[in-house]
Amino acid sequence: MLLLFSSSIVTTAKCCCRNFPKRNVSSAISIPLEVVPNHESTSLKKKDFISKLNMNSNKDLESGIRNNNLEHEEEKEGSYTELVSNLFQFNDVEISSINNYNLLGQRPKNFINEHHNTAGLITKKLKEYLFTNKFELLLKEFDELIIGGTNKLEFISTDELNLILLKCIDYQLSQLNTHIYEAYYKEIPRFNKNNALIRSQINKIYDYIKAQDKLDLISIKSFEKLIELQIKNFHLNYGISILNDFENLTNLKLNTNLYNLKLQLIGGALPIFWDSNHLFMSNKIKDCSPRQQIDSAALLKTLTENKSIIPDLKTYEFLILSMGKSRNLPLLRQFIFKIWGINNNNNNNNNFEIEKKLLLNKNSIFYPDHKILRAILNSFSYNNEFFEGINYVNIFLKNYKLINLQNNPNFWLNLFKWGNLFLRKQKLNLKKKQRTKLVDDLWSLMISLNTKPTLSLYKEKLQYLKFETRLKAIIDTLPEIYELYIATRMSPLHRAHENLLVRYLHVIIMIQVRKSGLQPHKFHEQSRLLIEHWCPLKMKADMIAFCEAKYEYFGKQFKLNALSRQKKMFEDDDEETFLGLW
Repeated sequence: MLLLFSSSIVTTAKCCCRNFPKRNVSSAISIPLEVVPNHESTSLKKKDFISKLNMNSNKDLESGIRNNNLEHEEEKEGSYTELVSNLFQFNDVEISSINNYNLLGQRPKNFINEHHNTAGLITKKLKEYLFTNKFELLLKEFDELIIGGTNKLEFISTDELNLILLKCIDYQLSQLNTHIYEAYYKEIPRFNKNNALIRSQINKIYDYIKAQDKLDLISIKSFEKLIELQIKNFHLNYGISILNDFENLTNLKLNTNLYNLKLQLIGGALPIFWDSNHLFMSNKIKDCSPRQQIDSAALLKTLTENKSIIPDLKTYEFLILSMGKSRNLPLLRQFIFKIWGINNNNNNNNNFEIEKKLLLNKNSIFYPDHKILRAILNSFSYNNEFFEGINYVNIFLKNYKLINLQNNPNFWLNLFKWGNLFLRKQKLNLKKKQRTKLVDDLWSLMISLNTKPTLSLYKEKLQYLKFETRLKAIIDTLPEIYELYIATRMSPLHRAHENLLVRYLHVIIMIQVRKSGLQPHKFHEQSRLLIEHWCPLKMKADMIAFCEAKYEYFGKQFKLNALSRQKKMFEDDDEETFLGLW
């Protein structure tokens, strides 16, 4: 059914210049970041400093601020803390020049001393925490700023605010990755209150900025990071809220990254939704899924009508998943045809049409890769069209020969997971020989393409063989598992392969016990021989004890069931005799 696969390679930042009296400031929002200051009374060094803020990323922005710091190093003496006090937009000289007015052009009482002292203290603390990577203290300082509805954030420019947001979000994402790592190794629960704590600090800052009606101060890059943080925390509804604020409450337009995030949030293209670990999904992911209908056609229309979105291959991958999640297969087939020239509008697995004029050149940025094939397979398999997905993969590989599936275990793992799920659903409709041939052919094809089976692939194979009770196939796989166990003796994976070998032996014993029928100890000796030959030395005693216990338990259950059946037969005979006498 499958062909032999071929191998080859396959900010905006709105200038937050405050409109104080006697200052003419022109600001514009564009991508990339453009800051065009027009301060008539600004010194030459100040102009140089602001020009260094004309950069495309927060990393460059931070670098520009640090460079300005170095220019003043020879002129000023003192500690590092004193040196960084001049980094932000408001220094002592500027404060003294505007200390008679606030942002509304009004002159409050005691403004000179209060404004000077407060702004200097705030900026000094924030700069020190930012450039010494003390992000916990920086977030704590922000919490203090927004308590009581104060306007102390007015002392921070747009560029400074976005730099702090980006650095703090990056810090919290790194903390979250550490949290996930610990949860993976079961040091802490996967979902606990720490997740809420990790995201709550940034969310509080965002809510404050929104309450002050100043979302235009947040750059596109900061919006991207804010939404990414919510996705990593599975706080999808809050992420959708931020995305809606971006589209409805700001003058900014969707770019490619934000559109891709939108497809993940409301289009059902989030990678975790396509994880085949159904227990994890059913217990956790569905609880945090946004409860709204997916309209993939509307999302595709947004792409075609919005000129600010320049799609990439990742965009098309997410669109395919969105169409599959919304169960809009006609639109998916039409989309694949228009982009890659492969047509199956008749929904006939054996009648694909190829439009050669639409086939892409190898230099095209939309030349398909294994991720596109995986998305197509996922979408059709999700809609119970596993064989159509397989045929699409075949046709793509035939016409796009540079797609590389060699040594790509993740693609094959995804394929086998959907195959196992499909075969279980179709067990009554497909004969066992058909099911066996499909899986065996896929496995042989994978090996022929020099793809080395991984631990996960062997686990998936065991799940299928166990479900089909194919005892001989499991025993035939034991030498491969044992070879991996020996080869990784000095590797961190040694323990994992050891556990896999023991799992295979467990399954063999259980199948043998169940197949023993009227003779529960028929395969007892064979199981002992398998354990002696294949089981790791330190686990032989436990495995033999497990084997003995299972056979003993099954023998007792067999005797109890036999006595129960015999007793029931005697009762039936007594009833028939009584009726005959009557």
